[in-house]
Amino acid sequence: MSNSANTRNAAWVRIRGMDVPKLLEAASLLVPEEVATENDITVADVWEYLTHDEWEVALGLLEELGDIQPLPLSFWEALATAAEQMRMEKSAAWCHWRCYETRNGIIRADLTLRPAAEARRQTPIYGAGVLRPMWDIGNRTSTGEPALNVAMLWVERTPCLEPGGRASVRLAPLDPQQWQHLESGQVITMYEDRSVAGTAVVLDVQRPAATPPHRVERSAAREGHMAAQSWQLRQGERLVGTLALESGDMFWSDCRFEPGPAWEGLAPLFAASRDAWRRGDEDAALAADETIYAQDLVLVPDSGGAPITEFLIRIEGEVARFRH
Repeated sequence: MSNSANTRNAAWVRIRGMDVPKLLEAASLLVPEEVATENDITVADVWEYLTHDEWEVALGLLEELGDIQPLPLSFWEALATAAEQMRMEKSAAWCHWRCYETRNGIIRADLTLRPAAEARRQTPIYGAGVLRPMWDIGNRTSTGEPALNVAMLWVERTPCLEPGGRASVRLAPLDPQQWQHLESGQVITMYEDRSVAGTAVVLDVQRPAATPPHRVERSAAREGHMAAQSWQLRQGERLVGTLALESGDMFWSDCRFEPGPAWEGLAPLFAASRDAWRRGDEDAALAADETIYAQDLVLVPDSGGAPITEFLIRIEGEVARFRH
């Protein structure tokens, strides 16, 4: 890793108050020594790269090792946090995706999109878990009509899938319980509007490992917390604004933002961060984010739960997004 890259990573570590090497070390300790990739990479190689501060390489190898055999949720959570600290957005998205799969199971399918001449879609699908198409998986309404179910889509081994193209994909249902009947070999249909967008054959369905009772309780509490909460964004005793949850996924909580008395003084900092990221000026963006972090902002749940002190937040107009 170059000195400039280390400097940028160190800056982001300061922003979030986390230690990237310790996160990667913690993840490494969860990988059995005998696990090896097709290229005979083992966790011993990861430790070698960590010794030389090659964090990005170590992260990539740990992602590969994590796909050899099931590893605990804490492994993927540590990698996701480390990737976020290093601003490795694709890796962070993948590790969050694997967190979801660890909790809910894995669904892989062979998807063929309809040609552009036969479908609404005229552009490629960029498949890093962004698209949320609807699927006919055999469920029916009370009147016998098809009941479509939403699942996010991750295209494997290629950055995008062109209209008429074919690729293996992974699916992350928004309501996993509705997909419990899915079986290998089943044909499911993809929709982006009322017309068919593609057809997929299910390749593999892996149920999640048995969840200990305390993990179930924690998951239920987390989902209940996300269901209908709002937060006060505060700087000490000053109210910056209120966030009301409108939607969310495995990565972000999307909220409606109502500014408070202290917002006017902080708004230029969020604008500077937003503008720097949009124009691709990473150094300026990190500096702006570090300035925001230095304001000691806290998200206080209106439900009376524990305040959130470590989080990434974006605010633009009446829209706010945060992840923690």
